[in-house]
Amino acid sequence: MSEYISPAWDIEIGPYTVQKMTRFDVVSSRQAPIDLAEIELPKAGLPADIAAGDRVRISQGYREKGLWLIFDGEIARLEPRSTTTVVFAQDQGVKLKRTEFSQTFIQVQPRAIIQQGLQKAGVTAYRLSSKALPPRPSFVASGNCLEVFKRVNMTWGLDWAYYFEPEGEFYWGPWEESLRYEQTELTRLEYGVNILEPTRVENDGERGLITTFAMPWIRHSHRIIIVDPRHFAEPVEARVERCHYHHDAQKARLTLEWSRGKK
Repeated sequence: MSEYISPAWDIEIGPYTVQKMTRFDVVSSRQAPIDLAEIELPKAGLPADIAAGDRVRISQGYREKGLWLIFDGEIARLEPRSTTTVVFAQDQGVKLKRTEFSQTFIQVQPRAIIQQGLQKAGVTAYRLSSKALPPRPSFVASGNCLEVFKRVNMTWGLDWAYYFEPEGEFYWGPWEESLRYEQTELTRLEYGVNILEPTRVENDGERGLITTFAMPWIRHSHRIIIVDPRHFAEPVEARVERCHYHHDAQKARLTLEWSRGKK
């Protein structure tokens, strides 16, 4: 486990590179189209001019392996505490949340609605499924883009996630078409090697939770291999549903929720 010896991180807020931090937490989930981040910074040395709307980029990794970008977004608000300030940030999905989308479509397929919403929000980098779906006689878009996208999925009966990659590309489509599904090498999480406590297995082995060392190359919707003889007679493949990346002075961890329900 020598590759996990020296955790490293890099945080940029606006034009500044953070030199000291107390901790950060990033949460990314298939069920939530906006990733969230909290960064707790010592007040001493904190630039006085950082403010809501400033860009935030967080990378995590190891000196021996390099860094992976896990978050790119903007400050939502600042919360001063006694000796620290907590920066709350949202990823690029917030652009869709604050863009109102009102339009009536006739004989429309869902891709055209998603594409129009992205254009209204100024999103130019996207990857949308080209899967042929039956058109609807009409569809009325009303609300912000995220609300409309959710209703598109419900109207067409789609269990499709939509999210921004930290690198900036928006994805909407079935899991099996996503780049996260198409990964060539699956990370292996093994009891006694890199699975830490606590762990949890539910629904007769169909869902669970694992805490491991920081693995910032893992994102939600990735496939992983779980090797845990306490619960499974042989290795199983699972989908990552939610990632919680944590980093402080004592430890760097990833807590992930997984499921086996989707093939």
